[in-house]
Amino acid sequence: MQYRPIRIFAYFFLLIGIIIFIWCDNSTEKSTPDDENSFVVKHLGANLGPYNSETGMAGDLRFTHCLENPPMVFWPYGYQADDGKLYNHITYIMPEGTPLYAIADGYINEDIQYQTWTEDYEFSVEQFETFQSGRQSYTVFYDHVINIAEGVEKGAFIKAGQYLGTAPGFMDMKDATIQGEDCFLLNHLFSYPEITILDTSGTSYCILSFADDNLVDSLRETIKRLYIDWENYYQDSTIYNESAQFDYGCIEESMQYYLK
Repeated sequence: MQYRPIRIFAYFFLLIGIIIFIWCDNSTEKSTPDDENSFVVKHLGANLGPYNSETGMAGDLRFTHCLENPPMVFWPYGYQADDGKLYNHITYIMPEGTPLYAIADGYINEDIQYQTWTEDYEFSVEQFETFQSGRQSYTVFYDHVINIAEGVEKGAFIKAGQYLGTAPGFMDMKDATIQGEDCFLLNHLFSYPEITILDTSGTSYCILSFADDNLVDSLRETIKRLYIDWENYYQDSTIYNESAQFDYGCIEESMQYYLK
């Protein structure tokens, strides 16, 4: 009988230990979607920031007067080129080596594709790990990426904001000197990574249409700041024509076609 209190204390501490173990296990972050039934954009795919005239950078984007057709460092979703091409993605004009990031959670369910004509890669990140007929789902396509990050491969789960790789360099620049810049020296040191959101029907969407409720204002303000800084840099307030856009970064809300 004299050992009974010791047994009670032993069982008590054992129970406490089990509770702590279960709590720690449940609180450990796992590489699974926050909500498997929702598609949420939490990142713009690149690190953007206010323009710094001393460095010539706006976050990871370099401002240069050497861009033409169009003279934009960022092409909004739904942009239509002079030749009639209508783009169902956002496009960044980036220096070679600029980091690229995932805009949303998802799974890489297909092989990463090498593109011989640009010597870079394209891959897709799908909302769900498995396909189910009749279920609405969304896929993000990342085009023109090199130096694919470790762990970015078929079968991997990708988190929004995760580093994916870098921008290549293959874009032709103006063969001229503009405002002190030798554009010829910048040839093939820039490229245009593209990010596309498609649903199962092939409809594409504006990136902000799926923005996280807690982040949408800051994401919108980031693109707005980029617009203002670029137009000030070019001294042309009509480049982006915000009043004609569905939202910042998007001329259209969605499109069911793509002229390429």
